[in-house]
Amino acid sequence: MRWLIQGRLVEIDEPKAGCLTLYFNDGNWRHIGVVFGAGQVISQWGQFPVYEHDDSEVPARYGVEVRYFEMPAQGEPLRLFLEYGKTSGVSDAYMAKTTKA
Repeated sequence: MRWLIQGRLVEIDEPKAGCLTLYFNDGNWRHIGVVFGAGQVISQWGQFPVYEHDDSEVPARYGVEVRYFEMPAQGEPLRLFLEYGKTSGVSDAYMAKTTKA
C-alpha cells in the first residue's frame, strides 16, 4: 500500500460513493474499505465477515486517521500490480504465470 499511496492513488479531500477509505495507525496503513454512502463504508475485518459500518466504526488497531482516494479505473489494478512487480524485481515470466486468467 505504501507504494500505491506514494503517487499512484489519487487522494481526495472529501469521501464520495465508490472511493477508497484507508485507515492509518501512527502513520502506517492498516485497513481499507469502500465508501457506499455518506459516512458509510463497506470492508472486511480480518477473517470476519464483510461489514457495512460508519467510517469511524472500525477496530482500534486500524487507527483513527482516515484518508480517501479515488477508486482506480477498470483495468488499472492489474496494470499497477504488474508495475509493482517490475519495480520489485519480479521477473516477467513469473508475473505472466501469476496473472493468467
